[in-house]
Amino acid sequence: MTPKELRSRRLAIGLSLAALAGELGVSTRELEQMEDGRLPLPPHRDITAALEDIEVRIRGSRTRDFLVVEDDTPIRKLFVAELRKQGCTVDEAADGYAALDAAAMRDYRMLLLDLRLPKLSGAEVLARVSRKPGPPAQVIVISAAGSGDVREVANHRAVHAILKKSFAIENAEILFPALAALTR
Repeated sequence: MTPKELRSRRLAIGLSLAALAGELGVSTRELEQMEDGRLPLPPHRDITAALEDIEVRIRGSRTRDFLVVEDDTPIRKLFVAELRKQGCTVDEAADGYAALDAAAMRDYRMLLLDLRLPKLSGAEVLARVSRKPGPPAQVIVISAAGSGDVREVANHRAVHAILKKSFAIENAEILFPALAALTR
């Protein structure tokens, strides 16, 4: 069953409960950002209005500002902390497969992507994430990799910038406020 089919099935159950009034408890990764994981379902005469209200809540919880994909834990934590200081919503992934899992569950405005990742390369993550339907995330490649690795992704339509990892670390005070501004 695809994620879209699964969401439709959950929504149908929720609408059935909405006709009776009540509350639907949810523990899916899609809604984990909601405060208590519950959707109040007030009685609705117009099921269409209930559907629109629930869809807005679900859609709003799926979009995040950044996904930081970096296998070096101290660097990843630095990037995440700097972006959160700027008020951004941030998820993180330590390898290529974790990045694909996160991208399957959420829509991101921007990916900070290292090229040399364990399990699945950053170039492969970029290729697969770019095939996802919907508006593409902007990708900032941050890499210590050699020019051959960078050349492989440099002309990809989703790549908006390529930064050396040392530059990003040394200029964090300037770089991360600028990146945060791009998502607003």
